[in-house]
Amino acid sequence: MTTNESITTERKQLTVGNRAVIINRQNDRVWANLYVNARNGIQHADITLLRYTGKTMEGAVRWANKQLAA
Repeated sequence: MTTNESITTERKQLTVGNRAVIINRQNDRVWANLYVNARNGIQHADITLLRYTGKTMEGAVRWANKQLAA
């Protein structure tokens, strides 16, 4: 099966202290994960069970700001 749809992806990282949220967007899907212990970059951070799924990047950023403020 061949389609002519192009896949667009976008990634955004928000960090406060040792907490980080990675927001991913692929076409009309958006998801974000909260990471802790992100002292020396995201590669050594621990992912948590807190996750956002939705359709807008703005909603994910609002969720991320709430998680990072906690």
